[in-house]
Amino acid sequence: MSKDHIWIQDFDDNFGLSLKVEAEPLFSKQSNYQKVEVYQSIEFGKVLLLDGVVMYCEKDEAAYHEMLVHIPVFSKLGILDNVLIIGGGDGGSAREILKHESIKSVDLVELDALVIEAAQVFISKQKETFFDPRLNIYITDGFEFLEKATRNYYDLIIIDASDPVGAAEILFSKEMYERICSCLKQGGMMVTQAGSPYYKSDYLQNSWNHLKAIYGVDQVKCFMSTIPSYTMSLWSFLLAAKKSSSTREKPVESDAKIVDFVHKNRMEYYTKEIHRAAFALPQFLRDRLK
Repeated sequence: MSKDHIWIQDFDDNFGLSLKVEAEPLFSKQSNYQKVEVYQSIEFGKVLLLDGVVMYCEKDEAAYHEMLVHIPVFSKLGILDNVLIIGGGDGGSAREILKHESIKSVDLVELDALVIEAAQVFISKQKETFFDPRLNIYITDGFEFLEKATRNYYDLIIIDASDPVGAAEILFSKEMYERICSCLKQGGMMVTQAGSPYYKSDYLQNSWNHLKAIYGVDQVKCFMSTIPSYTMSLWSFLLAAKKSSSTREKPVESDAKIVDFVHKNRMEYYTKEIHRAAFALPQFLRDRLK
């Protein structure tokens, strides 16, 4: 291999991912929490790593962020005003939610300011996002933020966190989900990434059980996306709704509205067809979530 390039290796106990990148990192700093790096890859554009784990690749990030954000938005009846993002320091989720003109305020709570610094400088898709006047950034712990947050305030809460290891573990706990529920308006929704159903799926199962206990069996749904740069590619998300006193169902917005949004905002992954298909789960996962 040329000395100008190296392989970065994101290895877990039993599985790994390798990406060929330019040898010299674009960004590499150690924070109080983790090592934050940005590399220019050969195939996947710029890559953001936290402690050596791939968090963001320019080429396929839309399959994560567009699904994490637009599935709940177009599953909810009514207009969204106030949104909270826990994690998401790379700015991808904020970028997507701010495409919705009804949004008045987005609070982004990121523990590590260094992640935001790296994204602001090196991820071009997000540069304008961080200067949107509707975006409020808080550098603090998400679990603690929710303890002090206004009750019944948010229309949507997005957990855009890394896997439940170390400081992120609390973000997938029953206590976390209870705090989120108390901060949602009646009829509000929460969404979280839940990892691969193929590998280390315990936290998907645990989160599913916690959310059903808090929100009710009929108020929790699982949907899927495919993200090549993530472990095992097939990725799961959980969506939960705080039941409105009207008990009215929350249908997907009209096809015409979604089509118009997709065209206007030049979506890379999300479409009305993808929205519906995302909830069609493979049989092994349906069995697991019974």
